[in-house]
Order: sequence, then C-alpha cells, then structure tokens
Amino acid sequence: ETSADELYSGTGATEKFTYGGASYYFRNDETRRLGLMISAARGSGADVLIRLTGFDGFSGGSLAEYSYSFDDAPAGDRYLAAAAAYIAEKWCAGGDVSGVILGMGLNFYDRGDGFKNLTELAESDAENIRAVAFELMSVNSSAKVYASVTDMYSVTLAAGTSEIGLEQYLDALARETSREGDFRYGIAVESFYRLDNGGELVSTKDAQRIISRLGTRKAETDLIFTDSRFDFPKITLGEMCGYMFENYYRAVIDDRIDAYIVVVYGGDRLDGIADYIKGLDSPDSLTLSGGALAMLGIGSWNEVITNFDAKKLPVKRDYTADAVYELPGGTKGSYAYYRFTTPGDTFGFGVGPYCTNVASPTGASAIVAVLDRAAYGGDGGAERMGIQTRFDYPDDYTLTPVVAVTLRVGSVQTASGASADADITDEESVGSVDEIPLRLTFTAGNDRIISDATVKAGEWTTIYVDVGSFDCAKNIDGIRISVGAENVGYAKLSVREIVGYSRDFADESIESVVADARAKRRSPDTVAGYSTYLWMAGGLLVAVATVMTVVLLSKKKDSEDED
Repeated sequence: ETSADELYSGTGATEKFTYGGASYYFRNDETRRLGLMISAARGSGADVLIRLTGFDGFSGGSLAEYSYSFDDAPAGDRYLAAAAAYIAEKWCAGGDVSGVILGMGLNFYDRGDGFKNLTELAESDAENIRAVAFELMSVNSSAKVYASVTDMYSVTLAAGTSEIGLEQYLDALARETSREGDFRYGIAVESFYRLDNGGELVSTKDAQRIISRLGTRKAETDLIFTDSRFDFPKITLGEMCGYMFENYYRAVIDDRIDAYIVVVYGGDRLDGIADYIKGLDSPDSLTLSGGALAMLGIGSWNEVITNFDAKKLPVKRDYTADAVYELPGGTKGSYAYYRFTTPGDTFGFGVGPYCTNVASPTGASAIVAVLDRAAYGGDGGAERMGIQTRFDYPDDYTLTPVVAVTLRVGSVQTASGASADADITDEESVGSVDEIPLRLTFTAGNDRIISDATVKAGEWTTIYVDVGSFDCAKNIDGIRISVGAENVGYAKLSVREIVGYSRDFADESIESVVADARAKRRSPDTVAGYSTYLWMAGGLLVAVATVMTVVLLSKKKDSEDED
C-alpha cells in the first residue's frame, strides 16, 4: 500500500520521473520499500497488488476520518496518472505487479464534498480509474485495476441531495466509465467495523449480499473482498473466526472473487489472528470451522455459500525435519545443487522477507544477503528475515534425500536500521548475538518441509536435513533460508553451497540420474500440470511498514483430491 502523501511528500532524496512532458519526483525511501516488498512476495510465488490511495492516512487511528488528497494537491489528477505510469513502468511491465487497487472506499461518506451531484462525483472517479487502467494495460494487457468501494458509507453531496448508497454510486460509475469506450475494471469490496453517531456498533453487510449486488455487471466481474474488521475492539474472537472462515471459503468457491485479503493493524490480537489464518487451509480446516458455524448460527456451509464443495478447498501441510550437524551415515554420492563460486551470479536466489540485497561478491565464494528488520520501515513486524529461490520446474529430492546447506551469519546486531547501502562484502565479524536461530524451508506445491537449527554467529556451519522421508520431496520447487528476527535486528547471511547426498547412487552416477529426472520434468507431456502456490513471508504474514499487515489468501491452488 502507498499513498500520494507517502510518494510525494518529504524532503529526502527523490527519483525524477517524466510523464506527459512534466517532471514528477518520487521519494526514494518509499519506492525502495515497495520494491523490496514486491520482490520478496514475487520470490515466494505470490501475485502482487498495490493499493494506491489518495488519502493522507489515518487520523487518530480512526477509519471514519479521511481527507482526499489527489484532488486537493496541485494537479492532483496528474499526480495520480503519473504514479500509475511509474508503477506500470517499474513493476507492472515485467509482471512483478499484477494490478492496482485505487482508493480505500471511493464512496466514503465525506467524498461528496465539493461535488454538486452524483454524475459529477462519478465522472471524477471514472477519469481516475480510466487513467490508472490505461497506464497499466498499456504495458501489460493482463494487468487489472480495482475500484475500492464499501457499503458502510453513503455520500451526501454538497447540493444537499439525499444520501447516495452503493448501488446508485456503482450504476453512475458504470455509466461514466463507458462514455469514452468501455474498459475492464474490477471492484474491491472493503469491509469495516465502526461506531455510528449513536455509539452503536455497525459493520459492512456480509460478503454474499454485496457480491449479489455487484456480480451482474460486466465491468465488475473481477472482485476482491478486503476484510478490515479484525482489530475493532468490540469484535470477539468467535466473530473473527466466523467472518474469516466464511469469507475465505466463499473466495475459494466463487470464481468471481480473485482474492480475499485480511487486513490487520498490529496490536495484541495479531497472534490470535495468525492462528486462525494457519487453520484456514490446514488439513483440519473443516473441523476448526465448526466454531465459525456455531457463531453464525448455521448448520453447514452449504446454507450460506452457493455450490460449496469441501473437496475444492486447498490444503497445505507442514512437515518438520530434524537438523543435524554431521553427515548421516549410509550416503554414497553427492550432487551440488548450488556452489556459489561465480562472482555476480546468485543462481536465482533473491531477497526474501526483510532482506535488502543479495549479491555474489568477488572473492567470497558465497552469496551474501543483507538482512534488516527495518527494511520495510519502522523496527517491528519481522518474524524471519532471509533469502529464497523458486525453480522453474520441481526437483526430485528423494534422489538425494540428505540436503546439506553450508552458511554463516555475521555482522549480527540486535538493533535494526543499518544503512541501505551497507557493504555487501562477505565478512567474519560476529556482532552482539552469539546464537542465531535459523530455518530451512523446502516448498513442494502445497506442502513445506521445515527444519529449524541454531548456528554460532560468525562461524561457517553445515546443516544436514533428511527430506527424503517425506513424499512431497519428489516435488521440491523452492528453498528459503531465514534468520529469526526476535533478537536479531541486522545481519549478513552468507551461503556457500547446497549439496544433496544420495543413499543409492555413487558420485559417478548421481549427476546423470539427476539430469535424467530433470529432463523428464521438462518434457511437454509432464510440464503442463505444474503450477505455483503462495507461501507469503514466513508462511503467514508480510508486514507493511507499521500501518498494516496483509495476507493474500489465493484460491489458485490445487484441491486436496487433486493433490
């Protein structure tokens, strides 16, 4: 998420961007933050959306107090178009960003200020939506723009007309967006809690009612449901569970919904929310959702979700493998998946959560990553920091069931916020923490093999993990190496090599065995069924500065029976 205020204000270093013959200046710190988060999410296999708002931000933490800044700032509409063009050129053209959500409730109750009638309001919004859509689709025809709306608020226009509800607003918006040639845009439905003027608790209507009012219009077939209710102080844990399971299941089943996004703002309830998120697509999902059914007062999900089919629900499984520090017995030959001996080549490894840079410096014989808990702004939110890679095709690690990773964690500091231009050289300095928690994660479709270890700061260590006992090791498609961030604010992670050991094949034959297996995976007859899956940072949450944490729960995963 970013805003006009975050992109343009401030006195720090800026990047000049020319658009429409004029010069616009974007803040380096903000665009760098966005770039790091986008790279980490894309590296984990996720689709990325940017929410581009014109709001100044929160006023006293209240969802009810916003001011719209695009139209207030000089040439505000041009700044919006320039921001969209910048996003399109920098991230959308190459597929790193798949779309933009415009605004956060374009039909908020105070948006009517200065507009004489509904047509004038809708015309202004249509121009903004069209401008963003044009810039994105001019570089990537598959890019999407979503107009953010909510039925929490209705607009009262300056002329004193009666309040305008969501349906009236959407009808007017559809008319105005089609005046100069129809184009495709989606709707992002925002769900909020708030207190009304009488102090009563009110909430957006349930997702099904909203969707039934949106889904018949051609321009609004692409839908996102964004749930921002989970930090409201009067919502109970039972209500959280009910809303989350219902809307997640609905997003999986309903083809009109591209994604269900859970938005939280930090605080004491984050751990509880994370536990619910873990359960959504776990093997025990339906059992855990029993409490949600009870809260909603219904007997089964079929009563509230049309065409509900439990077999369509994706299932993720986590497996735990012990980490040891000596090569297990019974191995014969070895195969080097990665030996980082070529300066400048990271062999596909890139930034993961809270990593600011990955490089292969001359003379290091390793890739080196700079990890910084403050990479996204502030000094919190990071659970783990690390690097990651995803393969174009899955590898059969049962051929080399023991995987050895040789690495070192140095320059360790408890404080975060080191220079963004920190030297990337490989070094032996230990720092202020002696014992470093480390996690190796091997992703395989909807499954993960997780191995936790502890290493001495500043020392080269080889960690051995036996992944071969897990059937999913036949389809390893990604690796993440991460450092626990609880007591580590800054560190440099160096990785020298990743080697697989075979129990069946000697050195002289294992290389050809692996090559044959890879060739088979790449053949036209076997590649078609392979798809990617989402494992957001740390498996759960990606912190977005200090403002919000977003979990994108995609339905584009294989169902349990297909897996």
